[in-house]
Amino acid sequence: MAYEDYYETVESAYIAYYQRPADPEGLLFWSQWLDEHQGDLSDMVEAFADSEESEELYGEINGDNIDDVITKIYEAAFNREPDQGGLEYYHDGFLAGDFTPATIMLDILNGAQNEDADTLHNKIESALHLTEAIDPDLDGKDLIISYDADDVEAARAFLQSVSDDAASTKDIDDALTYLEKMKDMLDEKQDSSGSDDHQGSLQMNADSSGGDMTVTQGGNSGAISYYREDNDESGGDDSGDGSSDSQQDDSDTGVDMQGDLHWTFS
Repeated sequence: MAYEDYYETVESAYIAYYQRPADPEGLLFWSQWLDEHQGDLSDMVEAFADSEESEELYGEINGDNIDDVITKIYEAAFNREPDQGGLEYYHDGFLAGDFTPATIMLDILNGAQNEDADTLHNKIESALHLTEAIDPDLDGKDLIISYDADDVEAARAFLQSVSDDAASTKDIDDALTYLEKMKDMLDEKQDSSGSDDHQGSLQMNADSSGGDMTVTQGGNSGAISYYREDNDESGGDDSGDGSSDSQQDDSDTGVDMQGDLHWTFS
C-alpha cells in the first residue's frame, strides 16, 4: 500500500475525535506514519486523545464526563446521539479500564453500519475535498489558508450539513466556495479581535488617598488597588503646580473622585 491509501482512515479519526476535517500537515503525517507501521492505528488514536486539541475539546476525560465525550464522537461521525445500550457499554468499559477515549472512538468507527456508515463515508469524502482545497497538491506546502486554531470552528461547520444522503456530500467546488467563506470569517474575526486588543476601559472609585480601579480590555478584566503617599505632612503644595492643594482639598471635604478612562493603543 501507498501512504495515500490511508487518507480516508486518517480523515475518519479527525472527524470523529476532533470533529473537523484533517489539516493537510496532519493528513500527510499520519498517513505516512500508518504506511510505515503497517496500518496500526493504536498509537495514532492515543496521540489524538493526549493532544492539546483534545484537552480543549473535552477537558480532562474521566468518569464524570466520559458520556459527553462518547456522545460528541457519535454526533461528529453519525449526526446522532448514541443509543442507551451503546452509551452504557462504552461508559462501563471506560470505568473498567477496557477502553480509553481513543479506543472508544476507534471501536465506534469500526462498528459503523447502514445509515451510520453512509454518513461517515459522506463526511470523509467532504473532509478530503476541504483538505485538498486548502492544499491542492497535498504536500503540506503553500496552503491557501493557514488552517490553524483560528480556522477550526469554521472547518467543523463545513461538515455539519453532511448526512447519509449522498447529495449532501461536499464536492471540490463546494469546498473551494466554503474556503473563501472561511477566509472572510477569519478576516472578520481578526478585525474584531484587533479592536478588542487595542482598546480598553478603566473604572475608578477613589478618594485622594487611594482606591480601586477595574481595567477591562479584550474581554479580560483585572483589579488594581493603589494609594497616594504624601511626603508633605502639612498638605502644602510641594510640586509648584497646585495639584497637591487640590487633592488635599478633595480629601478634606470628603469628595470622592470617580470616572471612566478609555484608551486606544497605536
